[in-house]
Parts: sequence; C-alpha cells; structure tokens
Amino acid sequence: RPPMEPTEKCLTVHQPYAALLCLGLKQFETRTRRTNVRGTIVIHAARTLPIARGEIRRYGRFEMLRDDDGLMLVGDQLPRGHIRLPVGAFIGTCYLSDCSQVTVEDLAAGKYSRDEIAVGDFTPGRWLWHVQSPRTFPPIPGPGRLGFFNVELRQLKAGKVDR
Repeated sequence: RPPMEPTEKCLTVHQPYAALLCLGLKQFETRTRRTNVRGTIVIHAARTLPIARGEIRRYGRFEMLRDDDGLMLVGDQLPRGHIRLPVGAFIGTCYLSDCSQVTVEDLAAGKYSRDEIAVGDFTPGRWLWHVQSPRTFPPIPGPGRLGFFNVELRQLKAGKVDR
C-alpha cells in the first residue's frame, strides 16, 4: 500500500466571504456549528455566483457586483480599490485558532465591530470560528465540498486539484 500523500484541511466558503477571510478583512467565519479543527486551513471559494449579472450587493464597507467577467469586490481597504473574486478555486489560507458562541451579552457590550457584523451572521447562538494569519495565493481551480475536506498538498503545488 503506497504511503498517504500529505494533505491540508480545506473549507469551501462563498464569495465575498472567502476573499475577505484570506485578505484579513474578516476575523470570524460564522457558522451554525462549532468545530474542533485548529490550525492552518485552505480556503476554497465556492463555484456559486451569489448575485445576478448587473446586480450590486453591499457588505458593510464593501460592494460586490457581477459583470460579464464575473464577480468584483469594491472597497477602500482593497488593493487598487477593487479585486476580482475567483470562484470554484482554492484562493488562500488562514489559521483557525478558536471557536466561540455569539451571546446577547457580547453583542450588547459591543464586542464585535460593525464592519465584522456586516460580513457575518452574529445571531446569538451561532458559532464564531476565529481566524488569523491570512494569506492569499493565485487561484487554483478545483471542486469544493460541504464541511471540511482534505486536499493533497501535491495537487495544490501543481496548481490543479481534481477529485
């Protein structure tokens, strides 16, 4: 039996949240469930285009629009004021350091910034996956999945991930 290939945990996230995580502009991924996963995870941008052609949607300080070339995120905090949002691709990594639950008390105390709340679902009872040390890399095409899944480092380095 051949030895196992080294793998990395991966999570598929919809745009613009995937890009905001990898750029360090989103510190929490909000989910309905907690996770025990800790460490570096690869972020995969979901293939789904969340808005129709010509539509513009606001996400706090950012606007996402869809044109003939795909998705674009616009905002002062972005390089050159805008970036193209890849879909159906692995786009970066971040370090998943902790997991905590949103509470009414934390919201009332102003524990989370308006900017962070604008790019997540901070309903009491939901879970915050704390992320740090973001890093982007050129998009690597490949399929995503629901929940965490493993991706072979060899495939990421080769620039093409298949099932």
